[in-house]
Amino acid sequence: MENDVMLEKLQIPRFGERIIQRNRLLQKMLSYHEKTATCIVAPAGYGKTVLAQQFVRNTGLPCLWYQLDSTDNDSGQFFQYLTSGFALAIPGSQIEIPRFRLEEATSGNCFDRLLPQFIHELEQKAKDGFILVFDDFHFINEPEILNFMEAFLKGLPSGCHTVLICRYLPDLPLSRLREQDRILDISRDELAFSLEETKALLCTGKGLSCTDSILKNIDRSIKGWPLGLFAILLAFEHAHPQQFPHTFYKSRIALFHSFFRDVYENLPQKIQNFLKNTSVLEYLTPKACDFLLGTNDAADILSDLHRKDFFIAFNDGHGGVSYRLHAVFREFLLSLVDNPREIFVKAGNYFEGINSPKQAVQFYYSADRPDLMEKAARKAVIPVLSQGKIKTVKRWLHYLEEKHCLNSPELIFAQDTVLSAGSSEFQKRIEHAICL
Repeated sequence: MENDVMLEKLQIPRFGERIIQRNRLLQKMLSYHEKTATCIVAPAGYGKTVLAQQFVRNTGLPCLWYQLDSTDNDSGQFFQYLTSGFALAIPGSQIEIPRFRLEEATSGNCFDRLLPQFIHELEQKAKDGFILVFDDFHFINEPEILNFMEAFLKGLPSGCHTVLICRYLPDLPLSRLREQDRILDISRDELAFSLEETKALLCTGKGLSCTDSILKNIDRSIKGWPLGLFAILLAFEHAHPQQFPHTFYKSRIALFHSFFRDVYENLPQKIQNFLKNTSVLEYLTPKACDFLLGTNDAADILSDLHRKDFFIAFNDGHGGVSYRLHAVFREFLLSLVDNPREIFVKAGNYFEGINSPKQAVQFYYSADRPDLMEKAARKAVIPVLSQGKIKTVKRWLHYLEEKHCLNSPELIFAQDTVLSAGSSEFQKRIEHAICL
């Protein structure tokens, strides 16, 4: 628990075989040299991550890729991952995140000490250029992180470039950089597939033999939504092509679910169960999937489904591979799970068994099992506090409430550190923790 970084979150994603090269957008992005940042902003399923990955590959530059989620909206965790990302991407990087001290619980001055280190590392060790990608940046609303990002972008050395991928842009002050023409914007309308790109996706390999009228009908209905087009491709390969004209009245997400249900229902029962019962995992590994399902062939299934474009793959940082579903795929599969709480508990058991109590806490929280969450939180809370992840601990304590903390000296200490330091109750509660 000294450094519980999930290295998958710091890896460049790997896609399947049928990704369309977005040449018209890449040409625009590759003129980044005079820019500080590119903002790729669009709703789910517009190929934002695919485009960013293609851009990184085309530059040939070293890259720090940070896949954010809701847990990263904690300044302690954000800076921990950013520091670890520098260490992975820049050989010899020696940034050291400050250790949390009790008196700094609410000081908010961590980035003041880290910012000069990050800029110095880029100036000294990335002189030929460097790319930083923050994927799903819309999760961030923590003022300390946003203040850091504003200062970081303003101080970014020449040759370095940041890509912000988000469904909407958080409250990040960029007006000054825009006035200086240092921001490149890629919008939803630009990300939408052109008719030519739609044809390239649907009419190659095992795709459709589309007439112009069918292509125009699809284009008019889907309006270039990449994920919707991919769902059509899967439906034509795995289901019944004649069904698709009758579903165009649906909303985009409902349309995707309709197509994917057709795909899902035509898969072998074993694959249906695999997809459904592992969808509780944000990152899927063969060991975790085999544990949840009681099997021993998850590695082969995951690899095969990745080749068929069901998953995005990541190096796990330990010589293996992790996989991730697109958010809309995962939402659909989770809706099919009969007893999700039971599977969330089992996932929590798995992560406790591999000594990852912080991850176990998240699964027990999703299962609404405060009794199990308390047990895992006892193991995790002191290391998490020592890493400065105050917001994360506050969320745990708010859920557990007083009745689940009174018999745990670790949780009592966390309450006092995060919520009660300096109050008249502080000493009394510390004494109670010591007695326990």
